[in-house]
Amino acid sequence: MLANNFAFNVKRPCTNCYITSMQAGLITPDGQNANVDRGLWLHHMVMMDTSKQDLCGWPLGQRFFSSGNERTPVNAGGPYAYPQGANGNWTLIYDLMNMTAQAQQVYITVEFGYSPLSTPNIRPITPLWLDVAGCISASSVPARPGQKYTLRSTPITSQSAGKLIGIGGHLHDGGVNLEVTKNGQLICDSRATYGGKPEYIEGPTSLEMPGMAHLSEMSRCQGTREAPVTSIAVGDRIAIAANYDMTPTGPGGHMHEGGAAPHPVMGIAIGYLDLGAGA
Repeated sequence: MLANNFAFNVKRPCTNCYITSMQAGLITPDGQNANVDRGLWLHHMVMMDTSKQDLCGWPLGQRFFSSGNERTPVNAGGPYAYPQGANGNWTLIYDLMNMTAQAQQVYITVEFGYSPLSTPNIRPITPLWLDVAGCISASSVPARPGQKYTLRSTPITSQSAGKLIGIGGHLHDGGVNLEVTKNGQLICDSRATYGGKPEYIEGPTSLEMPGMAHLSEMSRCQGTREAPVTSIAVGDRIAIAANYDMTPTGPGGHMHEGGAAPHPVMGIAIGYLDLGAGA
């Protein structure tokens, strides 16, 4: 496994533009999709702009996009997009995993949609990062084999009024769902699907668990300017709770097998806020 590797000065798809959509992937040198069925994982990746400030306090820049191997597409929707000026600077953090006996060469990909910064009627979005391991951690938390349990984040108190336009979660195998709350009330339930596509079934070349279905999708909550996921006032407290089931019959039951220490787990959500005047 390549864990928490950094790539600096990542080439941006555009400058003086709005980024309207993003989706991560993993491919082999010949352009083939690389996934669990071939023993290869985009374990997770995070992209940040070091020229901007993170609402959650991350000191290295503003985290604006993340993906696990489920590769959830992000589209802010409606009149919303992520702005890029002339002087942005991107850094990528990535984890890759090879579950076969042979070394593999792969490439991380990100497909972007974008339009010029001069495009009329687009409103900028501000990313919001929520993490059960804390805002400035490496995000990993030890797994608890054989248990059902919940991991909770420390609430973030909003310093601005606005609207939450969209949000989705990221979990590891064993995760059931990730709940986003405002002042203790549920505003989004991001749920996990396992083995939803054949490429998420472990293939015969895997050294771990051939035939095992792995996490293939996390649902998102998507709103609009007129009907956001929720409106946020100054002082509102936003938090997440990640629910895991590592019991023998749960989605993390395979953590029992093999006798090896289980991989750490995560509970992350990234949302997009409209904090503009008149939001």
